[in-house]
Amino acid sequence: MSLITALGDKSVDTVTYLHRYFVKLTETDVQYKPFHNQLSKPEFVKLMKPLVDVALSELQQEVLGSEVDLSDFKRIVLQDGSSFAVHDSLKEHFKGRLTKISPAAIEVHVSWDVLKGYPVQVSVSADSQNMTFYLMPAHSQTHCF
Repeated sequence: MSLITALGDKSVDTVTYLHRYFVKLTETDVQYKPFHNQLSKPEFVKLMKPLVDVALSELQQEVLGSEVDLSDFKRIVLQDGSSFAVHDSLKEHFKGRLTKISPAAIEVHVSWDVLKGYPVQVSVSADSQNMTFYLMPAHSQTHCF
């Protein structure tokens, strides 16, 4: 619950911030490592997927508003990637493009179906990898804008 509260209430930049928020909100003395280990579990991914879906859907509605008519389109897909620096110790697994600034970085690739209001595909890779490997295949984009 503290995770949802923190993400909805604050600008969260680091896992450390989430940890501090959790400790303060729950008035417990959970150390950082056990907290981080919980976030590393596959169950955390299962928790986050529907939360991200709802958040992005709400954001999309705010951006488009109710006056936009997209009925002429069968499918609209937006694709983008965003890079994030990660801890330098991960540079062997997640090499960054700008190694002087951040030796380790990831890129999150998202393909978003605008008409359905949810992500079609989400993947994470080393920032140094070519992003074209993470785009949806061209043959799957028939009748698509």
